[in-house]
Amino acid sequence: MKKFFYITATGMFIISIYLYIQFNKAVNVDESCFTSDFEEVFGDKHLELNKIYDFSQILNCKEWDKMIIVGGPRANRTTIFLREGIALPEIEYGDRGSDSLLFYIINDGKLINTPIGYWNDYFLYFQDFNDCDYVILNKNDAVFKCIFLDYIGSRETLTFELVSKPNTD
Repeated sequence: MKKFFYITATGMFIISIYLYIQFNKAVNVDESCFTSDFEEVFGDKHLELNKIYDFSQILNCKEWDKMIIVGGPRANRTTIFLREGIALPEIEYGDRGSDSLLFYIINDGKLINTPIGYWNDYFLYFQDFNDCDYVILNKNDAVFKCIFLDYIGSRETLTFELVSKPNTD
């Protein structure tokens, strides 16, 4: 029985060290050129209705292969790590509103940018969010059309709808 306890304790210790190292790496991600690329398009918070936003073209300063979009109060970095194997920085995701998004860029399974935040009074995004308020997309699938969602007061509220990437052949 003691042997089982020691093996279990050792296993838990190794897992704890691994998780600590992974989460610590996420905290130490440097600012990157993706933020500048993002700000060029979305910096003024103005979105054009019916415009196509292809993130593989918008975020093109470095190689990347996946994007995680996090939004809403149920987002949890531990759950995202356990499901996706990608450690995100420590942020109070629950304190962020559903109209506030964080974009994370991934390459070869590693986080390569600090979170890129986007907030707009008249924009909501939740398409394909799972039960933990995030979605992970391949680079080639991160193509959105800005569409009308609803009215808040007298103002239009917009959202992004995933679209198929146009065939360029």
